[in-house]
Amino acid sequence: MKKLILPAIYIGEWVLFMYVLLFVTVFNMTFYANMVLIDMPWEEPIKLPFINALLFVFTVGLVCFLYIKYLVGNRLYIKIKSVVWGFLFGLNLLSCLLWFSISGSFALSNQERFLLIVAMLVSAVLTIQIAMKLRSKQR
Repeated sequence: MKKLILPAIYIGEWVLFMYVLLFVTVFNMTFYANMVLIDMPWEEPIKLPFINALLFVFTVGLVCFLYIKYLVGNRLYIKIKSVVWGFLFGLNLLSCLLWFSISGSFALSNQERFLLIVAMLVSAVLTIQIAMKLRSKQR
């Protein structure tokens, strides 16, 4: 039974990672397209549905928080997963910070700015959680 469940868990972990990577990429590319590519007055910016996007950010953050808290595998595998997840959330934190810092010169709504702040906070919490987990495993 263990031979069937363990590979399914490992495959599920990487499917979750690819799903979160796709979400983070689409989220950041939406702000990239709105700020860099839309430069003519007749072009309309891409609008994320605020409540749906906010709930999605919180849900993905909660799932990732619980996943990181209960990582399974041997010590090296957990360390590799932690570094990969930390890199992903760290990059998301930096890119959201970039989009928020340059949003003043573009016509972003307050809802989009709030969504960026929430995404930054979720990414910061997850990055800190991963760093603390790695630090505790080294002791």
